[in-house]
Amino acid sequence: MVSLALGRLRRLDPRLTSRAILAVAIYAAAAALLLVSVVALRRSVSTHDLRALLGFIFISSTVAGLEPGTVKAAALQPRGAMDRPRASVVLASALKAVVVAPFVGLVWRFAEPQTPWSVVSWLPLVCVAGFTVTDLRVLLDLQGRHAAALGLKQGLSAGAHALAALLLILGLPIAAAIGVSTLVRLAAVAAAAMRLGVGVAAPPSVVWREARAMLGDPRWLDFAATSALGSVSGSADRIIGLRYLPAADYSAYYLTFESLSRFWLIPFLLAPIVFARRVGGQASRRLVAGARMVTAVAGIALIIGVFSVFAFAPSLIASLVGARLMLPTLALSVAVVLGSFAQLRMTQLQAAGWSRMVLIVTIVTGAVSAVAFLIAALKYGAAGLMYAWVVRSAFELAFLMCVGSADHGPSGAETPGRSPAAADS
Repeated sequence: MVSLALGRLRRLDPRLTSRAILAVAIYAAAAALLLVSVVALRRSVSTHDLRALLGFIFISSTVAGLEPGTVKAAALQPRGAMDRPRASVVLASALKAVVVAPFVGLVWRFAEPQTPWSVVSWLPLVCVAGFTVTDLRVLLDLQGRHAAALGLKQGLSAGAHALAALLLILGLPIAAAIGVSTLVRLAAVAAAAMRLGVGVAAPPSVVWREARAMLGDPRWLDFAATSALGSVSGSADRIIGLRYLPAADYSAYYLTFESLSRFWLIPFLLAPIVFARRVGGQASRRLVAGARMVTAVAGIALIIGVFSVFAFAPSLIASLVGARLMLPTLALSVAVVLGSFAQLRMTQLQAAGWSRMVLIVTIVTGAVSAVAFLIAALKYGAAGLMYAWVVRSAFELAFLMCVGSADHGPSGAETPGRSPAAADS
């Protein structure tokens, strides 16, 4: 089944298979590095430091998942995004990050009130790095450099987290370990912006003018708000878990969730490609159908794989995460697959101009999932959070399938950058 799905993508674009293999290798290496570091930490540092670092990794990953919307909004304009000065993109992203940082800090302190302020003080730079990388990734996707985009985003994030874990194991205080890793990540982001060949060079006056123009496009607000609300609702499980679960239970839940979500790269690989192709006038229904087939086949393999691990090596899982959660983990794997289909549908609607409708869906889904996660955590602990994920993912997917059109915008016009022939090809 896997070869059939990959074969379909190969017929659509022969380059997709090689990109997928390279992206899989990059993503898997980054995820494995992070998870090995966290498992090693469980045996090397105090519970307080482990909880503080897990909180930092969670917040940093959440910020990296936020969508500033700078480049995506520009891509929907007739002029496009590819000739924008890269310094303008970085500047606009950084300004948004500085504004967002205090609100993220409030979420962090709510989730983990014991987190030292010396750790939280690094948050503005964490936000700048996360926002900038996300916008640079969209530029790379629009160029068709999908493997480079995935490697940039996931590699820098996982590398910074692993560096913080290593420094903590070596004896640095938690604030120093997080600070050093954040500065290294920020330096790597700056180097990447200069060397990856995205955007164009421009004098300072043009950089500021273009940054103001991108900030003045109201469409980025829809992208950013949808991403922020989706991230909060999708992260509500860990916010609530960090706040209310015992440290050992939260550690088991976090490791289980991260093991599934970080190695499940389907939405991170396919959704940006679908968006870039559609706004670039190269998308087709066949591409989306191929993406859905790959998601379905990979989803079946994921669920079978999770069941097999628990069936043949249950003690291995218990030793790694610190708990036996077979049925809840299977439920979580189903939720992850459903979430991938929801992400593909969301990407289609956004590329067709339905960003405001997607925002409404995200708000409603966020309210439903927050209630579900809170009740589940308080009554059933870590297992309840995993079951609640099925409710959230199924509700979001059903809602998205009932609204909008992937072929036409809200006004009934063709999707930007597409022709009827491209839609049917």
